[in-house]
Amino acid sequence: MAILHYPYLLLKMPGPNGALSLRSDLKRAFDCDVQAIQIAAKAQDDQSRKEIATIAAEMSQEELEIPAKKPSIITPPKEANVKQIDLGTGDTSKTATISAHLSAK
Repeated sequence: MAILHYPYLLLKMPGPNGALSLRSDLKRAFDCDVQAIQIAAKAQDDQSRKEIATIAAEMSQEELEIPAKKPSIITPPKEANVKQIDLGTGDTSKTATISAHLSAK
């Protein structure tokens, strides 16, 4: 794809009596450039939609379903060796549970 350099909108080519110089209108060149970009963007969007539709058609219904999120609450096993440590607030209800193999610090 060619990229225009707007200050030099001039085409020169050899002719029968010397060089032919064809000049262009800056506003018209800019409008054509904008239109070309819009056409290219639309064509790319259409191609992406076709690819997605093709892949979705090939997938089974089970693959298309969104899995349910399982709750991620982590609790220590009941038989684990744990101990309660005081958080240093002076309130006995505010404690933390840690492994019995860890130090309190």
